[in-house]
Amino acid sequence: MTYEVILSAAADRDQNDLPASLLSSLRTTHFPRIGANPRDLGRPKKGRLAGIFGYDFGPRRGYRILYEVLDAK
Repeated sequence: MTYEVILSAAADRDQNDLPASLLSSLRTTHFPRIGANPRDLGRPKKGRLAGIFGYDFGPRRGYRILYEVLDAK
């Protein structure tokens, strides 16, 4: 099953602050990877972020995508 990656309004705005090369790799590499295998790719968070996954990417893994997997959609 492949999942659709839908950005929150805040995440959509944050994309404007990324360098063009990083933004390109997000759209062509990282979002498709998350959509293809979200539970195995990201690390599950704990505590108040339980149910959220984190995926680090970019130079020295200095950027992070936080996402949740919604099977019902």
